Amino acid sequence: MAKAKKEKSDDSSRASLLAPTSAASIVAARVDYEQWLREQVHVVEADLRPKHRDVAGSLFAFLRATFYRWGQLWKEVCDCSSVCAAAGPVLRR
Repeated sequence: MAKAKKEKSDDSSRASLLAPTSAASIVAARVDYEQWLREQVHVVEADLRPKHRDVAGSLFAFLRATFYRWGQLWKEVCDCSSVCAAAGPVLRR
């Protein structure tokens, strides 16, 4: 019985990761990523606004621009720990 409860809990946590109300988490991840990026390279701040507009207007652009976020979420959503472990540092970042 305890195992069934755990599975249900895992399903609900996955659902919350993918819920439309998690928009704040993607915004927070973007802010964190852009801050990290500024520490790595010179960022032309004036270029960010059109980039954000383009990303908002195209699903492909959104997925491409937020690839880092899906890497973060994959570990929490996927039950493939052996595959994730084999991927090494790529998914740990």
